[in-house]
Amino acid sequence: QVLTADSAQSTGLSWTTISSGLTQIATVTHNNTTGTWNVTSIAGTYKNLLIVGQGLSGSGGSAQDIWLKLNNDAGANYSYSGVKQSAATISYDGQVASANTITVATGILPNSTATIYQYGQFLINIPLYSGSQYKSVTTTATSGPAGTATSYQGGGTWASTSAINQITIFLTTNNFKTGTFTLYGVN
Repeated sequence: QVLTADSAQSTGLSWTTISSGLTQIATVTHNNTTGTWNVTSIAGTYKNLLIVGQGLSGSGGSAQDIWLKLNNDAGANYSYSGVKQSAATISYDGQVASANTITVATGILPNSTATIYQYGQFLINIPLYSGSQYKSVTTTATSGPAGTATSYQGGGTWASTSAINQITIFLTTNNFKTGTFTLYGVN
């Protein structure tokens, strides 16, 4: 609690409880049954959205990209760019007026034979998601043990003034073998 000005009190002060600022909206734990996570009916009552993915691996035989779609929009309304670092190699990825998706993590999702130390993680931040401006997305993702780790830093834009009320995270092939996704509303 914090001491707050309150004209309704005789002292002009009152103790107010502060919330954590994060409200869990949805979560899923993967078990190799789907390559898609879809959250619908997202209320527009928060300032930002935060999506956390942790302990992730895919059912395929090689590392995979993770993709994001907003409001089920399959039009060419997305642009994104990012930088991937894998061991000593740095590469760039990006596209303008892309149909269907923004990349969340390029080559980050470890394959089905990954050890516990290679599980992928990501954070997706979507500020002002219910406003009337184009929506921006920033992503950070990592996987792998020290010495062979891969990291991805990226961002994108959804060229729509609609409030985001649906988020889909997916793979183009195979399933999410392990891991958890959690969507938070941030105030």
